[in-house]
Amino acid sequence: MSEPLFHQFKLRLPVNLFQRLEAQAGITNRSVSAEIITRLEESFEKPKVTLTSDQVRDLAGEFMSIFKMEVSKAEKLQADDLDSLFKKMEQRYLEEADVLASLTVAAEQEAYAIRSIEGHSARYETAQQKLRKLRWFQNQVQHRGQLLIEAGLQLSDLPDSDSDELEIRPTPKKKAKRHG
Repeated sequence: MSEPLFHQFKLRLPVNLFQRLEAQAGITNRSVSAEIITRLEESFEKPKVTLTSDQVRDLAGEFMSIFKMEVSKAEKLQADDLDSLFKKMEQRYLEEADVLASLTVAAEQEAYAIRSIEGHSARYETAQQKLRKLRWFQNQVQHRGQLLIEAGLQLSDLPDSDSDELEIRPTPKKKAKRHG
């Protein structure tokens, strides 16, 4: 046979204590027995930790030092990521410049060959237009590369993330060149 879930016994309580339990049981909408059981269970729970103001300050100080250390790590990772991104962008710029240079040379040779065979024909004019577009693209890529290099140089001039000397300066405005 299984053991019973409850043990029943008689309990003698002072009248005043019973009346207080009865009043509290009415407020919490429980029976007096349920109120007694609840209070007994709560008395066996671990005591709640209360901290002094000095302990709270110490914990807050520890938390802030850990927080600052984590922020510093994140800033370093971001700086490393940014450096890696600029290197990838620079590599892509160099590859684009090489491809455009090769295409421009091929277009120049094509235009020269057509002119030497046909003179100033419609095909020659088309080859010249293609050559002008390639040179325009070459200028655009070169300009973008210069901007990339300037941005990289400006980033390398920034103070370390540990420094509080970060100064935000407006970038000088340049006149836009019109192509076309």
